[in-house]
Amino acid sequence: MSVNDYDHDLYELIVELVAEGKLEEETPAYGISQQVIHMGYDSLSAKQKYIYDTRVVPLFAGITEQHAVNARTYNAQISRTVACRDRDGGPGDHAA
Repeated sequence: MSVNDYDHDLYELIVELVAEGKLEEETPAYGISQQVIHMGYDSLSAKQKYIYDTRVVPLFAGITEQHAVNARTYNAQISRTVACRDRDGGPGDHAA
């Protein structure tokens, strides 16, 4: 990753962690995560990599699991909506 690259997906995860209070701004872990976003993981020193790997990366598991639950819930709602529409003769079903 070059200095000009930007990891938008990681940025979104970090924003979400901050919003949920799981990662605080103005902390070393937050600052290091910003460096990873803008300059890549390889730009970190060994100490920074340790902090990122032990304090930031584990937080992603909770976020990604919540995203998976949300996706399953959304898909189940869509399936129920389609099933009800099909059962009740929703849009597209016109009796002749």
